[in-house]
Amino acid sequence: MVSMLETLRSAFSDSGFTSGAEFYVRADVAAAYLDACAEHSLVVLGVEAFDRHGDKLKPRVDLIADFSRILESSSDWNEAIEIGCATHASELRS
Repeated sequence: MVSMLETLRSAFSDSGFTSGAEFYVRADVAAAYLDACAEHSLVVLGVEAFDRHGDKLKPRVDLIADFSRILESSSDWNEAIEIGCATHASELRS
């Protein structure tokens, strides 16, 4: 059985890459990836950005977003999806 995360990785395989167990998407498709997560009822608890130089990743500490508090402030899963995905996808587009 294929997991939803594997399905998303496959759908975005041309727009990202895997390193170790982590899947990374390019910044220009990050909002679309968050939209896809929301469409599949997945809550995103954080986003981190990296600069890629060949096979090396350099963290961008100025571009880290921790959304884990949404689970503390919301007991409704759909609301958490809206806050954790749709709202932040909209912010990435602006």
